[in-house]
Amino acid sequence: MKTSSAIHSLVCFFLLLFTLGKVLAEPAIEKETMVVTTEWLAQKIAENLRESYQHLEGDMQVALARAKPNIELPKGDPSLELTSLPSGGLRSRVLLHYQLTVNDEVVHADTVSVVVKLLQEVFVANRRLARKEPVRLDDLTLTTMDVLASRDKPIPPSTDLSVYEMNYTILEGTVLSQRYLRLTPAIHRGDMVTGWLKRGLLEINLRLEALEEGAPGQIIRLKNPNTRKTLRGIVRDEQSIILP
Repeated sequence: MKTSSAIHSLVCFFLLLFTLGKVLAEPAIEKETMVVTTEWLAQKIAENLRESYQHLEGDMQVALARAKPNIELPKGDPSLELTSLPSGGLRSRVLLHYQLTVNDEVVHADTVSVVVKLLQEVFVANRRLARKEPVRLDDLTLTTMDVLASRDKPIPPSTDLSVYEMNYTILEGTVLSQRYLRLTPAIHRGDMVTGWLKRGLLEINLRLEALEEGAPGQIIRLKNPNTRKTLRGIVRDEQSIILP
C-alpha cells in the first residue's frame, strides 16, 4: 500500500510539473493598445472649442499650457468630448474638462489648461483722435490681433463708422473699441426743436429747447419755454422730437 501511494504521489507531481511547464511555455495574450499624443489632444480640443464658439469670427488657435505625457488607450477609434465649457466665457487661458471615448466606452478623463488666441481684424488709430472728432476710415488702419488678449472688445470692421464720433481722446496705435465711440448727436444743448405729441387722431407740435444733446433714438430732456415745464422725448432727427 505504501509503495502504491508513493507511486501515485510521484505521478501527480510529474503531471503538475508538466502542466506548469506548458503554461509557462505558452505566450501571454497581450491586450492591443494605442498611444494618444499631446499634438492629437491639442488638435481635438481646438476642434471642440471652434464648434462650441462658432459664432465668434476669426482664426482660433489653441495650445496646451503645459505638455502632457502621451496617453495609452485600448486600440480603437478614439474621440474627445469637452464635458464643460468655461463659465466666464472664452478667455486667453482656460481650464477644460474632457473625456476620451474608444468604441463608445469612456476610457480616460482629465482636466487640462489651454492657451487660446482669437485672431481678428481690428481698427487701430493711425493718429491722435480728439474727443468729439468724427470717425473716418482714413484715420484708421486694419490690423490682425488676438482680441482675447485685449482688455476692451474691439468694434467689428463691418461697423458703420459714419454715425459715430470720438467719446474720448485716444493716441496713435490705440485699438478702436466701443467705449471710445458714441453716436454723433443730431441735437445739441440749446437747440430749438419741434416736439410731436400724438393723442389718437390728434397730433400736436410744440416748440421746445433741448437741455442736452442726443443722437437719433436716444431720450433727452427738453424744456417748454412757455410753461417752463421739463419734458422727455426721443430724438428723431436734427429738428424733431417724439414726445411719448
